[in-house]
This record gives sequence, C-alpha cells and structure tokens, in this order.
Amino acid sequence: MAVDAPRGPARKAKIGAVLVARDTGQPIVPIGTWTTRHLQFNSWDKMILPLPFGTIVTAFGEPMQVPEGLSSDEYEGIRQRLQERIEAAQTQSEEMVHQLTGKPAVVAVKQVG
Repeated sequence: MAVDAPRGPARKAKIGAVLVARDTGQPIVPIGTWTTRHLQFNSWDKMILPLPFGTIVTAFGEPMQVPEGLSSDEYEGIRQRLQERIEAAQTQSEEMVHQLTGKPAVVAVKQVG
C-alpha cells in the first residue's frame, strides 16, 4: 500500500495507513527502494521506471504496530514516526545503490517528461 495517497504530496505518509493498520491489527512495514538503472519521470510523484539489467535495492524498516484507542494526537505521532522510518529506509536503499555502483544515487537519474 502506498502511503502518500493519490493526491500527494509525494513521499509524505498520510494518516490513512495508520488507521488501516489500527483497524486490521496488521503492522506497517516501512520500505524504501532505489535502482541502479532507471528513468525518473517529471510527474508529481517523481515516479521511476527501472531499466533492464539494473538492480532494484529494497530496504525495510522496523515494523510498526498501531494500537486501538489512542487520541488523534497520538495517531499523528505514529504517522510522523512512520514518515521518519520510510525516509530512513529510502536513504538506506540509496546508500546501498551508491555502494553497488560507486556513484551517488542521484547521478543515475534521467529526468523524463
């Protein structure tokens, strides 16, 4: 489930993922991915399209359980921690790509559109 919602802003976790986790009792697993070869579109979400012969690197953050019965402020705190963990996983995946290629992750990006 993408947590940034269809209307954006991109890469910002929304409260909906927290509420779904609360209602289902399932944990949220923060994930970040990056690739060694891709095109990046000039769209609202900066979507990437992995290219053939590249490597996709995925980093997983610590799963988060969301209990029931908390206040709105407490759920917002969980959403903020989710955002931080997603950003950390994203940074980790980009650093792993840098280790694989010897180049910073942003060098591999070609803007399309």
